[in-house]
Amino acid sequence: MEKTTASLDSEKRGAPDIPVCGAEKHRDAKRALKARGPGKSVKTSANAIRGPPSLPEIASKLAWTISEFCKLHHLSVSNYYELRKSGLTPAEMKIRNRVWITREAAAAWREAHTGTNTNEAA
Repeated sequence: MEKTTASLDSEKRGAPDIPVCGAEKHRDAKRALKARGPGKSVKTSANAIRGPPSLPEIASKLAWTISEFCKLHHLSVSNYYELRKSGLTPAEMKIRNRVWITREAAAAWREAHTGTNTNEAA
């Protein structure tokens, strides 16, 4: 069986030559074709890194993590935990090691805290 080096680029970078057999090259090529689908180039937008979800994507969920809730309500996470110590956060739902805040709990929290201003001078 014929063995070739992994790439000529590795020689330019000073990396050692790694022998690759024909079966490995075939398997790698097959994976690349399967990943890109028929008639598509390898570098499509579907292969791009997505990044964090946008606000509309987060808002459409039925329950949010604390960080998602804070992003939607323009709170810092540290401020949320300060409010939590005071008992001023929405009801939380704990599932395994995650804390979720449902849409209903967030709506009730907003309703309860709408119009209350603790900084208002009497």
